[in-house]
Amino acid sequence: MQARFTELGLAPDQLIHRSRPVAFIDLVASGDTFGRINEFLEDWSSGQCLTARAWRSRVRFVGIVAQGQTSPKAWRWQQNASWVRAYPPRTVRDVSVPWSLWDFLGNEQAKVTPSHPPAR
Repeated sequence: MQARFTELGLAPDQLIHRSRPVAFIDLVASGDTFGRINEFLEDWSSGQCLTARAWRSRVRFVGIVAQGQTSPKAWRWQQNASWVRAYPPRTVRDVSVPWSLWDFLGNEQAKVTPSHPPAR
């Protein structure tokens, strides 16, 4: 995965020198995929003797979520993921879409790339 991220200009040392931030955008059920990307980048950057703080300001996470309750007690993935607190404010966001669109994109639409679950 490091080779692919490097090819795309997403290695931690490359993120630091980007002229614009990079945004990871995904349909979100639990936020686990974003957590794995964060962990991957953190582990990789420590191997490069870089602090994660150096590249975090260059990264955005945008979760596409199904519209739900708007009450203060509603469950929100980014409020329950401990890694989110390490990022600057406003770099981890949600975009709410109707359930029918989320379902179509996540469950009915053909995947554009193969899935890579953690076991691989």
